[in-house]
Formats: sequence, C-alpha cells, structure tokens
Amino acid sequence: MRAVPLLLCLVGSIVVAQRRPAPVTRGVPPVPAAERPAGWSGSVFVENRGQWSPEARWVARSAGVTVRLERAAVSLDLRNPDPVGPDAVVRLALGGDRAPRLEPDAPLPGVVHHLVGDRDRWRRRARTCASVHYRSVRPGVDVRFRGAATGGIEYDVTVAAGARVSALSVRCEGVETLESRTDGALVLHTPAGPLVMTAPVAWQTLADGRRVDVPVRFTIDGCTFGFAAPTRDPSRALTIDPRFVFGTYAGGAALDRFDEVLPLAGGDVIVIGTTASAAFPTTPGAYSRTLRNEDVVVARFARDGRTLRWATLLGGSLNDHGLGGAVDTQGRVTVVGQTDSADFPVTAGVVQSTLRFQDAYVTRLDPTGSSLVFSTYLGGSGSEHLVDAVVDPNGETLVVGTSWSPDFPVRNAAQANHSGGGDAVVARLAADASALVFSTYCGGPFTERGYAIATDPSGAVTFGGETWSTNFPTTAGAFDRTYGGLTDAYVVQLTRTGGVVFSTFLGGTADDCTCDLVVGPFGDIYAVGTTWSPGFPTTPGAYQTSLRGSHDAFVARIAPGGGSLVYGTFVGGSAFFPSAYEGAHAVAIDPLGVVTVAGITPSTDFPVTAGALAPRYAGGMQDAFVVRLDAAGATLLHATYFGGSGDETPRAIAADATGEVVIVGDTTSTDLPTTTGAIGRTLAGGDDGFVARIALADLRGPSTARPGTTVALAFSAGDANVPYRLVSSLRPGSVPVGWRQVPIGFDGLFAATMASALPSLFVGYAGTADAAGNATASIRVPAMAALVGQAVHTAFVTLAPRAPLGIRAISNAHVVTIVP
Repeated sequence: MRAVPLLLCLVGSIVVAQRRPAPVTRGVPPVPAAERPAGWSGSVFVENRGQWSPEARWVARSAGVTVRLERAAVSLDLRNPDPVGPDAVVRLALGGDRAPRLEPDAPLPGVVHHLVGDRDRWRRRARTCASVHYRSVRPGVDVRFRGAATGGIEYDVTVAAGARVSALSVRCEGVETLESRTDGALVLHTPAGPLVMTAPVAWQTLADGRRVDVPVRFTIDGCTFGFAAPTRDPSRALTIDPRFVFGTYAGGAALDRFDEVLPLAGGDVIVIGTTASAAFPTTPGAYSRTLRNEDVVVARFARDGRTLRWATLLGGSLNDHGLGGAVDTQGRVTVVGQTDSADFPVTAGVVQSTLRFQDAYVTRLDPTGSSLVFSTYLGGSGSEHLVDAVVDPNGETLVVGTSWSPDFPVRNAAQANHSGGGDAVVARLAADASALVFSTYCGGPFTERGYAIATDPSGAVTFGGETWSTNFPTTAGAFDRTYGGLTDAYVVQLTRTGGVVFSTFLGGTADDCTCDLVVGPFGDIYAVGTTWSPGFPTTPGAYQTSLRGSHDAFVARIAPGGGSLVYGTFVGGSAFFPSAYEGAHAVAIDPLGVVTVAGITPSTDFPVTAGALAPRYAGGMQDAFVVRLDAAGATLLHATYFGGSGDETPRAIAADATGEVVIVGDTTSTDLPTTTGAIGRTLAGGDDGFVARIALADLRGPSTARPGTTVALAFSAGDANVPYRLVSSLRPGSVPVGWRQVPIGFDGLFAATMASALPSLFVGYAGTADAAGNATASIRVPAMAALVGQAVHTAFVTLAPRAPLGIRAISNAHVVTIVP
C-alpha cells in the first residue's frame, strides 16, 4: 500500500508533507485576505448554512484534507497523492452517546458567500472563526480545533481537575487497523494509506504559573484510542500537546544556509547564515533589506517559530558569508565570516577599515538588527575567514578562523609568524573594535584550520580545529603530543592576554577533526568532531569504544590543564561510504556537564533511544542527528534522527534549561518535519536553511537503585518549595570531584562559579539507598549568601535529577524542601 504522506497530530496539527503536488481539493473557499484579522493567514472554519451536507456544522480545509466538524464527530476527507490510489474518509467519533456542545470561538472578521450551482442553492454570510470547541465530550473533557497561522488544522485536549483522562475514547471509523509505534506515535491505517498521530506530551500548570510535564501515552482498544496519564495530579487540569515544538524552513529560491544559533533569555534565538535569495524574508526597519549578491543574514526567531522578530541582510556588492557569532548580555549580536566586498559596511575608528584581499570581518549589530554598533575587516594580503566568536563580560570579542596571509595583523602573539599553508588565527578585539588586545597565528608548516572557540570566567581562551602538520606546536604535559594520522584534531588554551596554557593533539592514526567545543563549569573542555581512526582515544566504560563505520562522531572531555582525558567515546552507526561521513558538528552543555551534540549520519543503524522524535533514517545521503550523553560519557540519554528525504547538515546547536534544543543548518529535503504555524513550511530553493526546536525525551525517574548504592543529588537556586522524593541510581564512588560526600542528615554545601550570566549555587549531597532502593533528602542550609557573595534565597532550592542520574546531571526542574 502506498503511504499517504500526512501527519495528523491529535493535540497537534494536520500537516501535509507531499512529495508531489496534491490534487485540487474542492470544498471550502479561503477567507479573502482583506477580511482576515491583522497577521492572520491560516486555515479557517466556515459555518455550514446549507452549502454542504447537513451533518457538518463547521468545515475547514488544509492541503489534501477537508475537515468537517459534526455534532459528535470529526470527519477527515483524505486525498491520496497517488492519482490512481483510493481516497478515504476517516470519522473520529468523539462523544459516544453524549451530545457535546459545539461552540465557535475566536471569530474572524468577514463572511463567506457560497454562490455555486442553481440560485436556490446559494448561501450568503456564513460566519468564520479560527477555532471551535467541543465542550464536555466526556465529563470534564473538552476538545478544541483551531486553524493554524500558516495553514493546517490543530487540536488539543483539556481534562479538567477531577475528571478522568481515560474517559475520552475516540472510535475510528473508516480505518483498517490502529498501530502503536515504538516512538509513541499512533498510526491509523486507511484505504488511502497510513495516517500518523505523533506521540503526545502533557502538562499541568501549578498555582504559581509554572508548567510541570506529565507523562502521557496513547491507549488502543480495537479501533478505539484514548490517552493514559497515570502520574497526573487529579486536582489540577491537564493539557495534552505535541512534543515537537517547532520546525521551519527559512529561505528564498536560491541557496540559503544557517551556520550559527544563539539562545536568548525567554527562548528566542538568533540565527546567522548566508543567503543568495532576493526573496529571503527580511523585516521592516532592518539594517539592510536589499540583496546585492550572496549576503550575510541575521535573524531573530520567536521561541515558537511562528514569529520572525527581525531579519536583516549584511554585505557589499560581492560575496559575503555569515559563519558564526555571539550575543552579549545587552542582546547585541556580533557576526563573523568572510567578505569579498570592498564596500562591506565598516564603521569609523576600527582596527581595519579597508579590504586587503579576501578578508574576514567582525560586525556588531544592535539588539533590533537595525543599526551597526561597529564593523571592521580583519585580514592580510591573502585570504581569511572567521568561523566562531565569543563575547566576554567586558564586551571584548574573541574570534577564531584560518588565514593564508603572511601579514595577518598580529599583536602580543604567541606565534608571530605565518608557518605555511593556512594557519589557524585567534584574536581578541577591544569592546569597540578599535584595537587588538592580542592576535596570533597557530600552526605548523602545512595547513591548520580553526573551527571553534570558547572562554571561561578567568578569561582563558580555548580553541580547536584540525592540522596537517606533524610538528604542530604542543606543550609539555599535554594529553597527546604525537601526531597520529593524515590529519589530527587539536585543542589549545591561551590566557586572557594570549599566553599559551596548553596545546594538545586529539586523534588516532587516520583523519580526526575538532568541529566544536565548549568549556564546562568546572573547567573541563568538551570537544566533538569526526574521526576515521580506529585508535581514536576512548576510555573504559565509555558509551562506544570502537569505530563502527568508515567515520564516526566523537565526544571527548579533556581535564582542566589539558593533561588527561576524562572520557572519550565514539558515537555512530556502521555506514561505510567513501563520499559521506558521520560526524558531530556542534555541542552544547548544561550546568552539570551533560552534553547535547548535533551532527550528520549516513547510517541507517545510527543508535536511537526509545521515544526518539524520529527513530528511523529518513533518506538522502545524510540525516541530522541529535544525541545527549550523561556527564560520564557512558550513557546515551537520548538520540534521534532529524531529516527528510534529501540531505540535512546541522551546523550549530543551543540548549536551554527546559531540556529543549535548537538546531540550525541547511537542507535539500522537501519533506523536512515542520510544525503548523512555522514561518516557512516548504522548501523554497535547492538548499534552504532550517531552524528546529526539539524537546528531547523526558529522562526523569523513577529508576530504582540497588540497596547500598551511593546516590548523589544536585541542587541549584530555585523559586518554589515543594517536598520531593528522589529515586535514582549511581555507581558507588562516582560522586564528582569537588563535591562533598556526606552521610544522610549532615549539612554539605558546594558552590561553583558558573560561566554564564546567571550565577548558580550547587549543593552536593550523597547518601545510601535503603532496602527498597530509595533515598530521600532533607538539607539544612545555614548561610547560602556567604557562599556566592550575593543575596540568595535561603528557604528553598531546586532539585534537578535525571534518571538514570549521571555525574553532574541535570534535567527539568524539581524541588525539595530546605530546612532553614
């Protein structure tokens, strides 16, 4: 049977992802644009005043689907994209013997006239609305259908306090069978092909407005389905909604790609990339809205992906590329890349005001993307590009890239001379870009590339990349001083003023490359990349200690000072393609050392975990992947594919405290997963940029420990006071260095300086599991404020476990009572 490429999300959206144009669907005319409310461009529900069969009360149309809301059921007319295949009608009976109230809300201005056929069949002034409620489908259970902002139909389920989730049962008519997939999705097999309902998630809202996630799953009984949420609090209302938060294309008809994503407070993200599309969506008031060739693009997306806060172009008359950047505490965006343009915009008083050949640039935009704070070239008589940047708390900019120039501007350099080929270059610019604090080459006689840079609270600068030079400069006591293969990865750390702290190789006997790195809160360096080397350094107990394919991704954690490897692991499948490779491109870290990695894979057997967003390879030469490892590098907490039938290349990742991650990159897929309401839902050119926010699987307990197992808890400053009982597991003796392991009832405190704008206090606690494998925590905190040097709430802290609880692991917030 040929599959119907439809995605129907109960409590989600009806999304059509067709690989060929769908047949024209007759039925509901769209509301004229002039009659829609400001900003509305979505599907609408139209009142049935006799223009359709009488059982339909309200009717809406999405591409390939006509939705008819009846008195106690919803009918879906499905068009088969195969012209010779059968269509289907699926009826979802919601109310059983009950007659729920059908109430339109969110009325839209304007009406629809249906003037078709004989004059006596004409109908005028049919009302329109954006959503329709089924009230009391079952006692205390409502279902609301709504039109999404850019087409499609969404609907969600609300279960009132005191009502039963199991009371809702939906009988499916016109289907052959129902199937529960391993990823939690529900498949309705119809004559027109399978209809997929994505795995639901649910939450409850507490009295203080905080949202608490609640595990939920589908239940199936023959051709009837419902939901089960056994751990919900019955005293509060429950809302069920999709786990995939948003996905969007962004681009025009030509090449578009995103190379950087920068998180902002509140969940918005800044993306940086390159476009050759004159139709790329810029916004009024942007610094530049006119494409001159290939230009840099900088855009701010709202957290839900439905709103483009602002988007601007940046460039001159030739080619300009946006390759990386950073955002400071004021919301200003620093962008780095490469330009061929002699008229690239620069400002007065900067380090370099004229183009020398093919130069790098450093530009800072104001928080609205409407004006330049500063902009400067940075380069010599050859070619340069910068690919990553960090802005420190003083506003100084750290950049890394590659130079082929013998006269790249240097100052206070650890290596003042160009060694040959391309050398990595690292520089620190003054806060106004008027001077170089330091600038240095780094390399040997062959080619080096600098790909990633990070800093820590001391001002130390860590960067990495790849080298072809056997005598790349390393330092005494470094983890690896021997060049091992065709290329080697490297990691180097400098002081704030450019002095060398350490320099080490990282690799085996074949090709290895550091593609990204971050510095953890305790000074460890987390490097990720790709390797061909069977002998890449791994550690006992690591998640994957042997190479599975021709290339695998790697994750390595280097101890502070660069003298040892805390852990090293491969992550990959068995694909063995000479023209494709598996590799990690980007890494993010949480406050306690759990890493999230994005990369590419051609492997159909790449490791995925239960509950993965996309458990199967989608097609093309390569799919993106997202994996999350515990802080010991031993456990794969979450792993999923992400992609369509073409090729995806993720280039940057950002993670937030909710456990959600944002990945950006480029795709050639026409069927990349997107969400209703996203800014762009179709491929506009041969290669479009994409932005996707993904909520990874909830990894909280319970996970029972064996009696006598040491358990460790991590706490950070919070704002609630609710008792919590932890059930988790750790290997004996695995409490992190720096934590105080104490018996139950003893006060134990540990304060950590965080490399972030929000300082946090961490409390280390360890005890022994009882015979049932459980441990409870009651911690006495006499004086938090003295530990962090500022006023901190002393009545409570937030408990943040992950199950299985990894070293320094953290998950969605929970709370524990603190005894003053």
